[in-house]
Amino acid sequence: MRVLIIKPSSLGDVIQALPVLDYLHQAVPGIEVDWVIEESLQGVLAGHPQVSQVHSVPAARWRKQRFSAKTWRGVSALRKTLCERAYDLVFDLQGDLISGVISRYSGCADRLGFERDAVVEPLNTWCNTRLIPVRRQEYHNTDRCLRLVSIPFAKDFRSMELAAHLASSPGDEANAEALLATLADGLVFLFHHGTAQPTGAWSEKGWTELGREVLDRFHDATILLPWESETERQAAFSIAAAIGPGCRVLDRLSLKGMAALLKKVDLVVGGMPGGCRWQRPSARRRCRSTAARSPGGVRRAVTPTWPCSRPCTARAARGRTATRTPSAATASRWRRFWQESTVSCILTKGVESGREGASIAGLFAAVLLLLAAFCVSICRGGESR
Repeated sequence: MRVLIIKPSSLGDVIQALPVLDYLHQAVPGIEVDWVIEESLQGVLAGHPQVSQVHSVPAARWRKQRFSAKTWRGVSALRKTLCERAYDLVFDLQGDLISGVISRYSGCADRLGFERDAVVEPLNTWCNTRLIPVRRQEYHNTDRCLRLVSIPFAKDFRSMELAAHLASSPGDEANAEALLATLADGLVFLFHHGTAQPTGAWSEKGWTELGREVLDRFHDATILLPWESETERQAAFSIAAAIGPGCRVLDRLSLKGMAALLKKVDLVVGGMPGGCRWQRPSARRRCRSTAARSPGGVRRAVTPTWPCSRPCTARAARGRTATRTPSAATASRWRRFWQESTVSCILTKGVESGREGASIAGLFAAVLLLLAAFCVSICRGGESR
């Protein structure tokens, strides 16, 4: 049996989805598992013993340039590659329009995805043949992914011992050991201060105060500061200078190098989930700005807390945003369905040739889809009231 997992991003979500590999290999010994992932994250799965083939795609660029001819040439090329693999099952764990397009054009007749309430973009549900509801108790991303992949095999993942494996080369392991050998004999803390979005970043003052408190309590401890971009590098040196001796800025590490290091440090503190979730498979302690949970419960109490730099509202179960005013909600639905309907037109008319689908038939299909989507949005708005 050969199956395809579609989970391009983000880093933390991909790591939380890794236990599905162990589940599939336990449920069906000898199974071949392929994975579609964002090209910038392919290092997470490169050399993974449970992945047969990695399909790297520029999903982030495709989302921003949905109408570009280059985007649909890439989609067409990916479609040809996936069809040659002849998959028996496809699992869409992402839930957006791009993952739905990939699922639809994988050439597989049995495609599993989430129901409308659990997806990011509603048109994703049009691309999959079996839609799986998310139960209330499955609030964690790992549980949601495991439930989806367990449906065809009827084996309860909760009764199985599952692990998330992060492969790292012997060279990366040796480099991590060499780095730790140069540090003091005390505890080793890693402050993952970088964030994907600037609005999620904690202030340098907050990191500095936390670092000083750690070193005051653990005199032989060492704090490590990794970085990815030039902005993060400058912030790391600024934080290290403010904390003083005992804080060290690392050289830039690859994804595998970071995985090897996180297996060996004593505690990881991060402002965003991606950096903290890197450490979860290594069964070491971690901490993040909100409750750091694993499928088995809370792994570590919250240490640093701070007010968010942008206004936040409570989110309902399954990640839906809080209720907005009727006028704002209607306008949001209109803009969203307009975008998705137009993209759907290009999907159905332009992907075969790799062009943008600017034909009379394509334009007519876009208008029909737009009207249908708007009627559905109005009906749902009336039901909610």
